Amino acid sequence: MDITKPNLYDPYDHPDEWTPEMYEKLEKARDIIEEWWLPNLRQLDRLGGVLALTEMSDVYYGLHKSIIDAGFYGRTIPKEYGGPGWNLYQCGLMSAEITKIAFTKGVDDAFAYGEPWVHILQHWIPDEDAKKEYFKRTLDGGFCTVWATDPESGVDMGGMRGSAVLDGDTYVLNGPKWWMAMCSPGPVGLQWHLVLLKTDTAKRTSGLTLFIVNDDAAGIIRGREGDLTGARWGCARYELLFKDLRVDKKYLASPEGRGLYALVDGMNKHMGN
Repeated sequence: MDITKPNLYDPYDHPDEWTPEMYEKLEKARDIIEEWWLPNLRQLDRLGGVLALTEMSDVYYGLHKSIIDAGFYGRTIPKEYGGPGWNLYQCGLMSAEITKIAFTKGVDDAFAYGEPWVHILQHWIPDEDAKKEYFKRTLDGGFCTVWATDPESGVDMGGMRGSAVLDGDTYVLNGPKWWMAMCSPGPVGLQWHLVLLKTDTAKRTSGLTLFIVNDDAAGIIRGREGDLTGARWGCARYELLFKDLRVDKKYLASPEGRGLYALVDGMNKHMGN
C-alpha cells in the first residue's frame, strides 16, 4: 500500500457494485453539477431561500429540471409501479459520489436521494390508486417534503394543535406549521407534501395522522419566510396556516392514528445517508 497516495473510492474500480445504469446516471450527475452547480454555488448559497428562486431563477430551475429530466426522482420506486427499483445501497453509492463531485452534501438532496415518502407510499398508504398516482407524480418531477412541526409544540408531536376532522368523504385540515421547507410549486409545478395533523385531539402521538397535500391546494396560507440551516439556497421556507383545507379521504398517507409511526418508519428506511 502506497501511503503517499489518497485512498479514494473510485466507482470504476468496483463493477461488482455498480450496474451499467448506475454508471450512466453518475455521468449524467457529473454533467449537471458541472453545468449548473459549480459555477453558481457561492451566489446561490449567499442568496438562499426565496431570493435564490427569484434572482437566480434560470439557474435554480435549470438545475432541478435537469435532475428531473435525467430520471433521478423516484429511484427507489419499485419496478411494478414504473420505477427503477434501486435499493438503498445503490442510492448510497450514488449519493457519496454526487457529494464528492459537488463538494457539498446539500446538492445531493436536490437529486432526491432518500425519498422517505416512497417507503411511506409503498407500505402505509391505504388506497392503492392514490399510491399509484403519487408514484407517477414523483417520477414526473414532484418532490415531496414533510410538514410536521407545530410552532408551539416543536418536536413534542403529541402537543400539536393542528387538527383534521372528517366531514363526509373529506378531511378538513386546520392549524399552523413552522419550519416548513419547499413551500413552492417546484420546478415543474408538481410539488406535494406529507402533512401530520391530529385526527383525535384527545390523544397525543397516537392521535396523529398523515395526509397527502398538493402545494397548490386551496387553504394553504403562507406567512413570513423563515431561515433554516443546510441547503439554504434549495427552497422557500415559510410559516404556514391551514384554513379549512379539504383532503379527500383516499389521500390518507397512513391509517388514522398511525401518522407518526409511518413518518418515522419512512425516515428510518430511507434516510440512512
